[in-house]
Amino acid sequence: MEIGVLGTDFRQTPIAMREQLCMDPEMRYHELCQWRDLAGFSECVLLATCNRIELYVAAPDIQACLKRLKTAWVGDGDVSMHAYYHDVAIDHLFAVASGLKSMVLGESEILGQVKQAYQHAVDAQLTGPYLNKLFQSSIALGKRVREETGIANGVYSISSIAVDQLRQHNLEFFGQSVLVIGAGTMARRAVKKMVAIGHPAVTLTNRTETTGQALAADLGVAYIPWDAALSGLDAYPNILIAVGAKQPVIVPTMITQTPRTIIDLGMPRNVHPDVDQQAGVSVTLVDDLMEIANRNVAARKQAYGDVEVHMHEQRLEYQRWAAYRQTAAVV
Repeated sequence: MEIGVLGTDFRQTPIAMREQLCMDPEMRYHELCQWRDLAGFSECVLLATCNRIELYVAAPDIQACLKRLKTAWVGDGDVSMHAYYHDVAIDHLFAVASGLKSMVLGESEILGQVKQAYQHAVDAQLTGPYLNKLFQSSIALGKRVREETGIANGVYSISSIAVDQLRQHNLEFFGQSVLVIGAGTMARRAVKKMVAIGHPAVTLTNRTETTGQALAADLGVAYIPWDAALSGLDAYPNILIAVGAKQPVIVPTMITQTPRTIIDLGMPRNVHPDVDQQAGVSVTLVDDLMEIANRNVAARKQAYGDVEVHMHEQRLEYQRWAAYRQTAAVV
């Protein structure tokens, strides 16, 4: 059995191109099951974040599998994608989980996203022994490098940078209300950051009301029902949105009063592109945060070597396990 990964990230493609690869969350695992039969893989894990979308697979003939998989995924579409096999694919996942491939070097959000992607694949019965071992190893590695190297020193998450962007865009930030749309990891961290800096008027909404209410109560902020929030966006000069939705959640007709500052951390984008064309409206996408993310990384780059040592050790351990398993299967 061989390991491979097919996908793209913020370094290769702009957000508009990455959106082409996104799948409807409700149909995602149905599609993956179809692709499994078509491409010939036995295990898979889909890692889909605002910065990357990648499918990790285990197959008997990985190169042929990834060729068929790309055809199934994009057809004749002109999308720049990476295809890694064997050790390169293993090292890639280890680097992703360690934060070396993130927009914010060493950030920890990606480790939670790797865990979540793996758990979703397990729940959908899409994994088996090879990806189970690989993802469990990558999660353990991600934890260890953050504890034992300096890769995470002074790291700001994307959510934290997004809040800073709201503050920089609006000097009256602390005197104005903020609406956070969503209740996932990125939304939670954004709310926690605003609570930590003492913003007095943060309101949360979420499509699933029980989840949103529980999060708002846990973080000590106000909650407003989804429909009421979207019909009353003009009450919020500052909006941060991070939800999983196939179509834009915020469209031009919802914004009638300005100025307005919106941070869109969704993938696909949660805000229709035409909203940014309205006078007095500023929309910041996740790709726009890259310049801020690249600041003050010199100290963390010094930890690269230490992280790579851990990655090498983890890869050797995985290779020994895989070789033993395959030998035992033959015997």
